Amino acid sequence: MIDRLFDVQGRPLGLATPLDRGGEAEIYQVSGQATDSFLVAKIYHPQHRTAERRRKLELMIADPPDDPERARGHASIAWPGELVVDARGAFLGFLMPGIDTGTTRKLVDVYNVSSYPKGLTWADLLLVARNLAVALAALHHKGYVVGDLNESNLLVARNDLITFVDCDSMQVRDNATGQVFRCPVGKGEYSPPELQGVSFGAVDRTPESDAFALAVMISQLLLLGRHPFAGGSSPRVEDNILRQDSFLLNGGQPPAGTPPPNVLPTQLQDLFFRCFREGHADPRRRPTADDWADALDAAHRNLRTCQRSQVHRYSGHLVDCPWCRYEQDYGFDPFTYRWQQIAASPRPVSSVAVPIQPASPKVVWTLRRKPLRSAAGAAAVVAGLGLGAFLLLDRSPGESRIEISRSLQASPGTGVLRDPQQLMGTYIGLLKPSSGGRPVLATLRILSVSEPYMGRATFRYTLNILDQREDGVGTVYDTGSLHFSEGPLRVRLDDDGRPVLEDMDHHNKLRKARK
Repeated sequence: MIDRLFDVQGRPLGLATPLDRGGEAEIYQVSGQATDSFLVAKIYHPQHRTAERRRKLELMIADPPDDPERARGHASIAWPGELVVDARGAFLGFLMPGIDTGTTRKLVDVYNVSSYPKGLTWADLLLVARNLAVALAALHHKGYVVGDLNESNLLVARNDLITFVDCDSMQVRDNATGQVFRCPVGKGEYSPPELQGVSFGAVDRTPESDAFALAVMISQLLLLGRHPFAGGSSPRVEDNILRQDSFLLNGGQPPAGTPPPNVLPTQLQDLFFRCFREGHADPRRRPTADDWADALDAAHRNLRTCQRSQVHRYSGHLVDCPWCRYEQDYGFDPFTYRWQQIAASPRPVSSVAVPIQPASPKVVWTLRRKPLRSAAGAAAVVAGLGLGAFLLLDRSPGESRIEISRSLQASPGTGVLRDPQQLMGTYIGLLKPSSGGRPVLATLRILSVSEPYMGRATFRYTLNILDQREDGVGTVYDTGSLHFSEGPLRVRLDDDGRPVLEDMDHHNKLRKARK
C-alpha cells in the first residue's frame, strides 16, 4: 500500500482509482486534473523497481522524441514525463500522458474486418498506416528502437491518429557509456528472419528490425488483416518468414479471401519487395519508416471514390473498384460487412391472383461409392438440421444419397450437388475462435473430400483467422454437421443453393464464396 507519492521535485501526487493492473505495474489516473488532458502514473510492483529501470527512464525523460502530433494536442507516443518517488525519494514509477481508451481501439481491432467501425474506408487505413510510420520515424530519429513492435502496443483514435503505449519497454542506449537497455520481449510473427529463434533479451534490436514489423502491420492494415507470410507452405508464420514464403513475393499463394496485391499502388508494392526480398539477407535494404510515410502519403493523395459506394476508396492507378470486384467474388463487402443478396429469378405473373400450393423445393446431393457389404435394402437416417431443413441418407447397396429438403417457408428454388466435391471451396464469414474472444473474420478452404463411408466423410482444410493459419483434417457426418478444430458447424444451403456453415453455439456463418 502506497500512502504518499511525489514527483522528483517533491510535489505531492494524488492518485485516483486504479485504471489497469499488469504483471509489472498498476496504472492510476492522477487526481485533480482537467478532463481534456490528463496524466497517469505507472507504479511498478516492488520487485520491478530496479536501479536499471530507473536509469533507463531517466535517459528517456531527458531526451524525449519529437511527437509529430503535439501541435494537434495528440500524444502519438505516450512517453515517460517524470519519475514518481515515495516520501524518502525511492523510485516507484513514472508519469505519462493518459489515453482515453473509450475513444480508441487496439490496432488489431482496426485491421480486423469484423471490427471495422461504421464508415471506415481504405483511405482511413492508409492514414493509420501513414501515422504509424511517421511516429516510428520520430522514435528512430532520436535513436530509440521499439523492439517489441506489434499490434498490442498501438492504439488508434477515431481520427486515424495512433499512439504508442508501453514505451518503457523500448530499447534505449546510453550514449555516454554505450550501455544498451534492451527490450526483452517480442512476437515471432513480427520478427525479421535474423531474430527468429533467438532470445530477445540477448540481442540488440535495430531500426531495421522495427522496419520489418512495420511492413507486416502495413500489410495487415491495407490487405484486410492479412499477414504477408500467412498462406505460405507452412502453417507457422515464423517458418514462412525464414523461407521468404510470402504472397507479396513472386505471386505466392495468399490466404483465402485476400485481396490481390495489385490493390496497392506500385510504390507500396516495391517497398514490400525491398523489405521482404532484398532485406531478407541484408536488413539495411529494408525501407525506413520515413520511406513508408512518404509512399503512404502519396498513395492517400491519389485515391478514387467508387461511383457505386462512397465507402469504397481505392488507389488511382486502378481502372475499376477492387472492393466491388471483391464483393462479386466473395459475396461480401468488407467495408459495410454486408453479404450480397442474390435476387430470385423473375417469374411470369398473370393479371389475376391465383392461389398456388407451393411445392417443397429440394436440393439433392448424390454420393457414389463402393457397394456396402451390409445386407441389401435401404436404411434411412433422418436428422434435423434446423430452420426447417432435413437431411436423408439412403444407404442402398450401390450408392449413398443425401437429400436436403427445405421447408415450405424457405425461398423456392432447386439445385443438385452431384458429388461430395461440391463442399470444396472457400468459405468466408465470422467465426468465434475456440480460444475465446469476439468473433473475427475467418476463411475456411476445403481442399478435398473423401468418399463417404458409414455415414461420414473426411475433408482436408486450411483455416485462416487473422494472421493465424491451420492445416488439418475434419469430418462431415450424415447428420449434417461438420467437425474440425474450431468446433462443430451445421451444413445448410443458402437461397442460391450454395453451402453455408453455421456455428451451432453462436450462429455465426461461413458462406461459400463464388470465386
